[in-house]
Amino acid sequence: MSFSPNGEYVLLLTITPPYSYLVPYYMFAAKTNVYTMDGKLVTEFNQSLLLENLPIGFMATETGKRNISWRADEPATLYWVEALDGGDPANEVPFRDEIFQLRAPFTDSPLSLTKTINRYVGIYWGNKQYALLIDQWWNSRNQKIYVFNPSDNTLEPSIVTDRNYQDEYSAPGFPQMERNNMDRDVLIIQKDNIYLFGDGFTPNGQFPFIDELNLKTQTKRRLYTSSYNDKVEDLYSFVDIKKGLVLTRIQSPTEYPNYY
Repeated sequence: MSFSPNGEYVLLLTITPPYSYLVPYYMFAAKTNVYTMDGKLVTEFNQSLLLENLPIGFMATETGKRNISWRADEPATLYWVEALDGGDPANEVPFRDEIFQLRAPFTDSPLSLTKTINRYVGIYWGNKQYALLIDQWWNSRNQKIYVFNPSDNTLEPSIVTDRNYQDEYSAPGFPQMERNNMDRDVLIIQKDNIYLFGDGFTPNGQFPFIDELNLKTQTKRRLYTSSYNDKVEDLYSFVDIKKGLVLTRIQSPTEYPNYY
């Protein structure tokens, strides 16, 4: 059960028969309905099937709607993913998944937002102009991060990261989030820029970093790199992004972990 960001609707997933002893519960048949906050049915949104006979392969998935959730940056907009390869990784297709959305009161036709080359992993919502999309493919260990415009599906998404996700040295870091006026986590965006906190693994040791990534030009600027050789530093979050204040934790073999 999850409330829409504006608190007016409830998304309710209910497991339904037939049950199974072959797969875990999250692969059982389920219905997904939308209700008002006082329990009145708005729409029977989706009915998924029991997934006992998926195609072979780690990247196999179901057909139809999956990963149904609320957009964090809008009051009451559902988004979800649908496989374009029949859920079968053996099928060669230019795009594996497509992301759709539907705004309240959920009576219009779904709107396609974008497509992914690999299998969909997740979205970091930002604002009406920017969102980050992640996909990956187990067979090649490839991961891509795209920036796309959720308000204009005629604009092609841009790939900002294309890497082997097991290569820690090339890890771009995690985008920093903030709570919006609906108390949901969205990207911190300052004049087309987002901020990445990285673990900073290198052949010479671990040196956490902060990068500024311009989503318009896809250029990066290194704002900070830890210089400790005898201590471990963990970057946590911004305290005040305008002042450049960051919450960090530092420890060493002779110092207990402390926050600074």
